[in-house]
Amino acid sequence: MTTKSSTNPEIGILELIDPAKCYEFFREKKWPCGICCPKCTSNRVKKNGHKRNAPLCRNYKCNNCGCRFNDFTGTILARKHHPIRVWIVMLYCSR
Repeated sequence: MTTKSSTNPEIGILELIDPAKCYEFFREKKWPCGICCPKCTSNRVKKNGHKRNAPLCRNYKCNNCGCRFNDFTGTILARKHHPIRVWIVMLYCSR
């Protein structure tokens, strides 16, 4: 039987990643010039709450066309239910 020790690099790696920083990093990469609508590409977008099951994932509404979207709309993470920190670690390890 193996026991978890503090020297094992696999232990706690996900706990070391701050979800708020993961969302911030994701937004910076997705929208380097600022948030824009995926439908009409307008930058006239306002925050519109957050996802119910992921309070750090923001919802938005386009003031130009009325499209509603969130941080993950149009990405491979859309409609996925794993925590963002898991995805960030997987993306980091795959590069």
